[in-house]
Amino acid sequence: MHSLECTLRRIWPQLVLGEKVNVPLYEVEHPASRPDLFRPPPGALPTGQTCDYVWRLDEGGRVHAQCFQVGVQPTVRFHIDQYDPERSPMDWLAHAVFETPLVPALAVAGLALLVYAQMKS
Repeated sequence: MHSLECTLRRIWPQLVLGEKVNVPLYEVEHPASRPDLFRPPPGALPTGQTCDYVWRLDEGGRVHAQCFQVGVQPTVRFHIDQYDPERSPMDWLAHAVFETPLVPALAVAGLALLVYAQMKS
């Protein structure tokens, strides 16, 4: 098993490119075991994950670690959020718009309601 720092150094080039990187849990420390680095984010959206942790970066953004069951293998999925919603209201808005399914889902629902209203009239 590797430390979180070692694992993140290894996958950093992929993360910087915007990739989501799955690491089997047996290969890396669980983020919960490192409260000096990772903590649960406030208000995380449930997307099937069994755990959710973030590591705030000094230069902005954050490393996001989420636990998923991939087949029979417990996995930690890492990615970088470019916007840290705890940093400022603008970062919160940018995170919601560009990095979560919330705004696209609301847009689709709004469009569906608009089409429905047009069909009714």
